[in-house]
Amino acid sequence: ITLLAIVATANHYWLDAIVAGVLVAGGGAGVAVHRRSRRVNVEVARVMKKRFPDHPLAWGAVAMAAAGAGDDLAAEPAFEAWLRMTPWDAEAHWSYGHFLYTKGRVLEARRLLELAVSRFPTSPRGWSSYSLVLDAVGEKEQAAAAREKVRELSHGPG
Repeated sequence: ITLLAIVATANHYWLDAIVAGVLVAGGGAGVAVHRRSRRVNVEVARVMKKRFPDHPLAWGAVAMAAAGAGDDLAAEPAFEAWLRMTPWDAEAHWSYGHFLYTKGRVLEARRLLELAVSRFPTSPRGWSSYSLVLDAVGEKEQAAAAREKVRELSHGPG
């Protein structure tokens, strides 16, 4: 039995869990993390991917852990696989789009997040990421509208 901490990336809550040879994830994408080292996070995620090569959460774990560790060469193909395996998963879209944005690949991020907000229009997180990208490309009015959408979805109209 191995003690791991599982991060539910969909809601960003830390959840301690005991993993006994199975992938544990609840409520959205899960990322196995060890609180002491980002490199350990990557290695744990890679073990998950090796043990569960067809499970999208394992790919999500690698993507998020590698991105957190600054390992872009491992993160990007993992994000692509995660998104390809789960086109219905809003978290895969937001996470990959935000990754692209943080790497300065704003136009790619915009295309992905624009598609995402059309597919998942009720997600404040998606609209928030999209507003950052719109600001970055100089579309201030659209960015303000996206931020208003975040407010409405988070707190209701008015």
